[in-house]
Amino acid sequence: MDSNSQSRIGLFGGSFDPVHNGHLTIARESLDQFSLDRVLFIPAAQSPLKEHSPRTSDQHRVDMLELAIGGEERFEIYLDEIERGGVSYSFETANSVQQRFPNAQLFWILGGDQAQQLGQWRNVENLAKTVEFICLPRNGEELLNFSLPPEIHLHMLDIPLIKISSTQIRQSLDDRPDSNPLLQESVIEYIKTNNLYTRPMTVDLQLNEQDQRLLEVCCQAIDETKGEDIVILDVSKQSSITNFLILASANSEPHMRALKRDLDKALKDHNVSVLGADEGDESGWSVLDAFDVIIHLFTPEMRAKYDLESLWKDAWHIEVGALLTKAENSV
Repeated sequence: MDSNSQSRIGLFGGSFDPVHNGHLTIARESLDQFSLDRVLFIPAAQSPLKEHSPRTSDQHRVDMLELAIGGEERFEIYLDEIERGGVSYSFETANSVQQRFPNAQLFWILGGDQAQQLGQWRNVENLAKTVEFICLPRNGEELLNFSLPPEIHLHMLDIPLIKISSTQIRQSLDDRPDSNPLLQESVIEYIKTNNLYTRPMTVDLQLNEQDQRLLEVCCQAIDETKGEDIVILDVSKQSSITNFLILASANSEPHMRALKRDLDKALKDHNVSVLGADEGDESGWSVLDAFDVIIHLFTPEMRAKYDLESLWKDAWHIEVGALLTKAENSV
């Protein structure tokens, strides 16, 4: 694309771990509904994690994106955040794209949960001068009853709710690695060839009813608020203070606060006492203590730094996908 052309460009950020058909549908609908000339897929930066973690490397995620968007002339991968490394902020990325395409009109594509947090994004006033926002509906409906800074221009994408969880996709790849209707065939082959998302030592759901329901509530709340890479560890034989640890990743500090808020509400709605929750001091790590389960929420960088999975390497892993399926079936 000519950098001097007056074009309309969509910016679509995410971990893409892995990229799935829901991502492609969102990008295609954004192209059509807002007359975009191109969508830039912007994989988020991250620090490399240990081999037992379900997260994959920057290069694997980029390679899968290349396979998934191959043949789509109006799709492009933009590597600015990965090349910068560390924590990336949307206003920095948007400024980088604007420098490359100074005459383009830019649109940031984001989910409904993210839209509700826009007022808390770093330098959102700066970002809003550079981009307009294309927002996916939340729970199949337009966003209502929340306020945004007046400079933010928010457009709704007319699209049915897409309920695709990266966590569930990775779980399904363990169960049926040769077939997944949510992924491009080329991506499935890449995952198989590179042995990605292999499951660590796990146990079936041999839990008592109370523990199972507690873990279901936590997992469902995290999943519905777009938490990533949920790991559940049975530490009952290693710990004298709790039975389970839940680890999950957030894509930003505001996302982490939203996860904590929704978890706290979900637990209290099910009459589970939350004994303690830190106040969230922008450290990239937040904890909720619900006695029988302690939930740790991280930004990817902090999760890699502290690597609790290694510290609790002797704990048993509980299958998250099965819990999410049971939670959905019980609704």
